[in-house]
Amino acid sequence: VLDMETYVDETSPGFVELGTVGEELYGVFIKAAVKGLVWYNTDTYDGTVPATWDELESTADSLATDDTKPWCVGLESGAASGWPATDWIENIVIRQSGPEVYDAWTDGEHAWTSPEIRSAF
Repeated sequence: VLDMETYVDETSPGFVELGTVGEELYGVFIKAAVKGLVWYNTDTYDGTVPATWDELESTADSLATDDTKPWCVGLESGAASGWPATDWIENIVIRQSGPEVYDAWTDGEHAWTSPEIRSAF
């Protein structure tokens, strides 16, 4: 049995909030996995979070120079490097091209070289 007072006192508030509806705690989160983070240069970017994909692209374009990349994504994972990008790419495909294209792609019926899939990368 979990002592809820101890859980709340010793757990990150964000995890407690995830399991709370109104004033009642319904879920207990004990693990999180970060599958990809975006890092950016604080000397060139103020950290304002883009609210849309278009804003992200516009911000990236405005920050990019010949010498500087606007941001990077953490995808290294030892021998399994790259797997954290799967959620990103899948979400981009669904958002840009819809669930029909995504389903066909994951079923092997839509080419990786198609414009819809290439644009996600």
